[in-house]
Amino acid sequence: MLRKICLTVFAMGTGVLMPAAAQDFHWVPVNAAAPGVFYSVSDTDKKNNTVSVAVAFMRRAANPGDANGSGSMRTEIILCGHNGYEDTHQDVKGVFHAAPASFEAFDFNKPGVMEFISRAVCPKG
Repeated sequence: MLRKICLTVFAMGTGVLMPAAAQDFHWVPVNAAAPGVFYSVSDTDKKNNTVSVAVAFMRRAANPGDANGSGSMRTEIILCGHNGYEDTHQDVKGVFHAAPASFEAFDFNKPGVMEFISRAVCPKG
């Protein structure tokens, strides 16, 4: 539940100071081509073949869990079986849900942040 609360705090706006709770996440850098972008897996659903990730876009190439970092964050659900991802939104009860109208298909010919993350978090094979 703490992770879901943290996601809410992060998602409230861009350019906000990352709260200390960000240290509870295991942040992974996306790759050298995107030095200020990190992700953290917050949930997996093997039955639906989905992975929920928090993606932090830092103003400087600094880990979101480090002190004095600032940036923005969004939460996404990667649909491993459907080769794409979609935004998440939080309902009034604090539960996160997929937002199917925001579905974006992966473009592995011109890979971006989400394509690199999907390669790392989706099951192989």
